[in-house]
This record gives sequence, structure tokens and C-alpha cells, in this order.
Amino acid sequence: MDRSDETQSVAAEYGAVCTPDPFLFEQSGSEWTLAYHGQLDDALSPDEEATEYYVRDAIEAVLAGAQVEHPDRPSQGCSIKWTETP
Repeated sequence: MDRSDETQSVAAEYGAVCTPDPFLFEQSGSEWTLAYHGQLDDALSPDEEATEYYVRDAIEAVLAGAQVEHPDRPSQGCSIKWTETP
């Protein structure tokens, strides 16, 4: 199955602004809610070593049924090059 977003419609619908721009959802019954959106970790440049791993911690919290401790943080990355106006 091809899971690419060639039309960029998914990125536009979620409001993604850069790559990577992770969105983590959690399911409660039949409802899905946004559990975390933001930076992967605390390394703000490719040359920095991360000391906190926000997405990993958020995933572990969701899998454990716990609240995500990290607040959403603006994503860091390269801007999305839109092929057409979303």
C-alpha cells in the first residue's frame, strides 16, 4: 500500500508546516484525539545531540494510557514546498 501524500492534501488538512511535523493521535472508544504535535526532540539542529525525546515519550505515555507530559511545541524542520496552493 502506498502511504505517500503526493497531493499534499493530508499535510494541508492537518496544517503541517515543515518536515518533520509529527502528529500523534490516541484512540478513546471510537474517537481519535490529538495527543501530541510538535518537535521530535530537544535538538534544534542536526548537529545537536538530543537529551529529551518528546515524541518517544508521548508514544510511551499513550501506550501506557497516561497523559502526555510534554506540551505541544512548534515543530522544527525544513518548510514544506507546496506543489500547489493547499
